[in-house]
Parts: sequence; structure tokens; C-alpha cells
Amino acid sequence: MVAISEPDYLEATAKIDHRHAGVRAVATHVGDAPTAREAAIRLHDYVRDEIRYGFCAPIYDQSASQVLKAGIGYGLTKSTLFVALLRALGIPARQHFVDMSADILHGVMASRTPFTDHCYVEVLLDEGWVRVDSFIVDLPLAEAARARLRREGRMIGYGVHIDGVSIWDGRRDTFCQFVDNGSVDGFSTTDHGLFRDIDEFHEKAESWNRVGLLSRLFMPAFVSAANARCEALRHAPGRIATAAE
Repeated sequence: MVAISEPDYLEATAKIDHRHAGVRAVATHVGDAPTAREAAIRLHDYVRDEIRYGFCAPIYDQSASQVLKAGIGYGLTKSTLFVALLRALGIPARQHFVDMSADILHGVMASRTPFTDHCYVEVLLDEGWVRVDSFIVDLPLAEAARARLRREGRMIGYGVHIDGVSIWDGRRDTFCQFVDNGSVDGFSTTDHGLFRDIDEFHEKAESWNRVGLLSRLFMPAFVSAANARCEALRHAPGRIATAAE
């Protein structure tokens, strides 16, 4: 695990550009709350639902401000944005990288590797460091995905774990994807630990999903198909509307 000193949990990096005017504006507006916990919850819900789950052609190579502008992201990029928004309000936050079964992407995109890179966020609040990735999948998709898993008798797929939770109270570890509870054999094999951002992760760790130059040429069509599957699932017949809609 990479050791990071305490002040680094509020630092800016090339990817976690929390001093960007747009990031600061959203953090200030959305996170206007009487306590740090309430602010963190509001930012969590904003990233969860206002940044739809999906992919852009740069995949992970996006700063927080770029993710905000795109309005769409997945685990690695939405965690970058969430950390940046928290740090913009002076709430310490950090990225923790692990691997996770690529079956989590069943029904969204085909993976050529058995595992996929994943990142959850640790937020420093009154109870200490709280781990969370429940901000990754927007509520309409998460609800529809878990319903599809129940019908198919699957544990993971469509971007979620069937036991995942999408509502965070700012007090407890909460995951919609990284539910490592023994229900899926070999769900995760490697805890990479803490890195300053996705750039340092790719520089120092063994990544499953590093995208090469050739792959980037085909990425627009690849992500477009994945996003279309997500959108179809969000609007699947019989889906119960959420309170956020």
C-alpha cells in the first residue's frame, strides 16, 4: 500500500482539480449544509444521480472538472469527481484502488480480463474514515439493474451487486459495487491501496484495464454501445420510478 501523508488528503492533483472554478461552484452550491456529514451526503447524491453511470471515450483519463462537464462517468472517474468536490469544501477524502470481478459489467460491456480496476472513496468524518462507492451508479439504473439480477438469479452484473446499497448516511461503509461479502467466489483478489489519483495508480500499480493507443481508436463505438445498454435498462418496462425522478 502506498503511504500518503495526512495533508495530501486535501491536495489538488492533475486529476483531482478541486480548485477548478466549476468544481468549486458545484461543491459550494450542492454542499451548502450545516455539517460536514450533511455536505458529504449531498455531494454523494449529486455525483450519484447528476453524473449518470456510463463511459466516455477517454475512459479513466479525465480530471474531475472534465467528468463534471461530461455528466457521465463510472467508478474510476466518478470517484475522482467525488473526492474533488469533498476536498473543495475542506473535507478530507482519498481514493482506494482494488480489483473486482469483471462480471460486474455483465450486460453492460464485454471484458477481456477476469477482473476490472475499481476505486472506492474514503471520507474522513466524525466516525473516522468511511468507505463508500454507492455514488457510482445512478438510482434509476441501480434499481433496474438489481431487479434484473433478481429475475436472472445472478449476484452481480449490469454495474451492481445484488446486495449493493445506493443510499449513504455518512456514517457507515456503503457499497453498490464492491460488496465483498463472500457471495461471489473470487470477487476481489488485490487491494492496491491508496494513491493520489488515477495517474499515480497507473504509474505504480498493475492495472487490469490500462487502455493502449490502438484501443483508443475503437473506444468511441465501444462506449457508445455500453451507454446505450445502460440507457435501455434505465427505461426498462416495469421499472418502479424512484423518488429522485
